Amino acid sequence: MTRLRVLPYAMNSLSSKAISKHFNAKRVYPNRNYRPKDGDVILNWGFRGVAPVLESGSDNFTILNKPIAVDRASDKVATLRLLKQNNVAHVDFFLNKSDAIKSCEEGNIIYCRTITRGKEGKGIVLARKPEEIVDAKLYTKYFENDKEYRIHVFKGKVIDEVQKKSMSSQRMAEKGIVKTDDSKYIRNLKKAWSFCRQGVVAEDVVKETAIKAVDALDLDFGAVDIAYNSETNECKVLEINTAAGMRKPSSTHYSYVKAISEFIGRPYTTLDYKNKYNFEVIEYNK
Repeated sequence: MTRLRVLPYAMNSLSSKAISKHFNAKRVYPNRNYRPKDGDVILNWGFRGVAPVLESGSDNFTILNKPIAVDRASDKVATLRLLKQNNVAHVDFFLNKSDAIKSCEEGNIIYCRTITRGKEGKGIVLARKPEEIVDAKLYTKYFENDKEYRIHVFKGKVIDEVQKKSMSSQRMAEKGIVKTDDSKYIRNLKKAWSFCRQGVVAEDVVKETAIKAVDALDLDFGAVDIAYNSETNECKVLEINTAAGMRKPSSTHYSYVKAISEFIGRPYTTLDYKNKYNFEVIEYNK
């Protein structure tokens, strides 16, 4: 039987725990005693450093998401460059301040990204006027859109999809969240946005672009954030996550469990999941 191991970006990662606990698979440190055996499958959950354990033991193992590919995906500059090189639709970007100022003078809203590996909007300075442009490592241009999706791709197939939607007033009150002027442009939990799946059906161009984006970065799986404009039927990749947040039980957790199970030769169904977790899955409709 294929042995599964999980290489997490951090041992306190709740999403990696959710995966490893389901499969009763050990999570391994990058520099400790684990040695791959013949036939092992190692699920790399966001780890992007040097992993000496992968260089010891058998060479006859499979790693899903090589650390070097994860490293590129975690860096927004590297990601955008690879998307551009592979002709995958992506947000326009600039690497110098003068180009960003010129674009802003033309009427565009600019994200000044002072760090390139930030999460949840960290390191973003939003500039609506040229004088608001600050020194940054990366500048991206706002793409006018009315939908933003997270499309989960595994081995060349979409396995799950959710859409970011604005929270209700009641939920914002419960969480103590207040919308600000930049909530439209920075869509995360702190800005009153959350992922929803009920009734969500992403457009074909969105799903096709997500698959191309994961392939362009030489990843085996990833969660692709994509903005979509319904009027023009255009979409732009924003970023790719290699350790998507999830809880157990949930429909996203099931999607990964099912995909991993199929990869290692252990078919898994919604009934299996319900029997284990007493949870009704909203399954992705291909």
